[in-house]
Amino acid sequence: MIHVEHVDGVNGRHWVVSVPGTATWAPVAGRTPFDLTGDVRLIAGQRSAGMAAVVAAMRATGVRKAEPVLLVGHSQGGLIAAAVAADPAVRREFTVSQVVTSGAPVASIPIPDDVQVLSIEHSDDLVPQLEGAANRDRPNWITVTAPAPTAEVSLGERTEPLAAHRADLYQRTAGRIDRSTHPSIEHWRIGVAPFLDAADRTGTGWDVEVTRVATP
Repeated sequence: MIHVEHVDGVNGRHWVVSVPGTATWAPVAGRTPFDLTGDVRLIAGQRSAGMAAVVAAMRATGVRKAEPVLLVGHSQGGLIAAAVAADPAVRREFTVSQVVTSGAPVASIPIPDDVQVLSIEHSDDLVPQLEGAANRDRPNWITVTAPAPTAEVSLGERTEPLAAHRADLYQRTAGRIDRSTHPSIEHWRIGVAPFLDAADRTGTGWDVEVTRVATP
């Protein structure tokens, strides 16, 4: 399920598109585009059905070229968000200006310099390390790396191999980042304010259900 919301404020209409992570680990491609097949294609630098689903959701909900878009995603959702922002065909149709990824191996994706990126990575999460490379240090790309906040997680859960990859733990880390006064985060916050400023928004949202259609 892709969530699309438009935000109408004094700065005009902006869009927030939330992309889900991997829904199934089945080795054979099925109805959901957010599956293991999508992960493999994205890691290999190929287009995926999940990318096509995001574009279709943006078209269906009425996103227009002149209206800035913020793409947000965890795990495969972050990979898709970054890949969509870097896709020349998408850039000709839409204006993706901000991307937020969490727990996603996105270092090799050539996101253009005019897209502001915030990547959140837990230092004890194996998934962002799958590429074997760190995110590039660029003026438009901030990477925040921190240990997963597991203090409130049970000992048994902490010993799970992918415990640090959990979306709820990344949400806690994002909350800490939101309270940060670091200059880089302050700069990011200024750029993303039109999408998130609760005092300056009246929005409508849609949950868009997408499925993979078999081709002959």
